[in-house]
Amino acid sequence: MKKDEEDNARPIMHIHKITFEGQDIVLDFHEYKECTFNNCNMVFYGYGRVGLVGCEFTGCRWSFSGPASMTLNFMANLYKNGNGAEKIIEETFRNILEGRYL
Repeated sequence: MKKDEEDNARPIMHIHKITFEGQDIVLDFHEYKECTFNNCNMVFYGYGRVGLVGCEFTGCRWSFSGPASMTLNFMANLYKNGNGAEKIIEETFRNILEGRYL
């Protein structure tokens, strides 16, 4: 089994109907169902699966760290540098908007 397959095979923590206020919330390996997040910092590292089902977000900030941050930086640099690479990024976002990466 490859490293990324092992990581995604890790158990996911299920959290249901909890209200969070002003906290740092780690998203990796968590599934939040019908939770409320008020003024939280939602942190995605990119190490594992995330579930956000029927949740409400008010005044939250979204942060990307670790591999997730490196991926965004890579994509931003591709887009910024041009040479046709920006089309790859635009196509990626079109695919996301059309649900092709789900």
